[in-house]
Amino acid sequence: MKKQLLFIILFLALAIPALMWKSSLHASLPGAKELVEKAIQNLIGNNGMQAELNIKNYNAGTEVIEIVVKTWQKTPENMLVLVTAPARDKGTAYLRKGKEVWKWQPANEKMSKLTGPEIAEKWMNTQLTIADITGYNSLADDYTASFKNLTKVNGQECYLIELIPNSEALQVWYRTDLYINSKNSIIQKAEYYDEDDYLITTATTLQTQPVTGGRTIPQLVEWLSAADETQKTTVEYKAVTYEPVPEAAFTLDYMKIAR
Repeated sequence: MKKQLLFIILFLALAIPALMWKSSLHASLPGAKELVEKAIQNLIGNNGMQAELNIKNYNAGTEVIEIVVKTWQKTPENMLVLVTAPARDKGTAYLRKGKEVWKWQPANEKMSKLTGPEIAEKWMNTQLTIADITGYNSLADDYTASFKNLTKVNGQECYLIELIPNSEALQVWYRTDLYINSKNSIIQKAEYYDEDDYLITTATTLQTQPVTGGRTIPQLVEWLSAADETQKTTVEYKAVTYEPVPEAAFTLDYMKIAR
């Protein structure tokens, strides 16, 4: 009996400080939603972001398809994406206004508002969805964010944040795990899970670059299929500038003339 009592006392002596430390750690951390919003703001800046993305899609590890796009983003809810290469897709544009996504196809002069299932489709046969390329998943209010742990990704200390879409949100993914760098707010890694909680795609920041304001943003991000690692897409951020983007850039008319 004395041994059992001694064991209980010893267990409590070890467990209580650990629980108190974990509780104090959680209390000292920023809110999960705040961390996500800060990561988004770190990328797009305060006034607007313009960039050129060099995208390479690898099929079976050998075939490489190159896509080049220009992007304009004013807020997390406003984004224009213009395909400039390959030639057959040049001029194709995507516009996100709030929860709406529009597509302009110059070849047949067709303007269409995409449905939820269409937004969730793979974009141009890459590992990205249309939601990914248009920043649709940056609508933080559509998700319940929960802090799960402090962990490391490639030696970088990260906050692990779990995102679960709200019932009224477009459910591109059943669950998303974000690993946000605790020092510079870069999303070091994102894991995307389906409705059966199987990992489908992982996006990992491989290289970073400094930008104005003393911030650091991704330079090269790899999107990898969990089912087949020979299927991957890399996204390189080039010619990134931060300056005000006029509201007129986020209209259906401007989609047709964007250059």
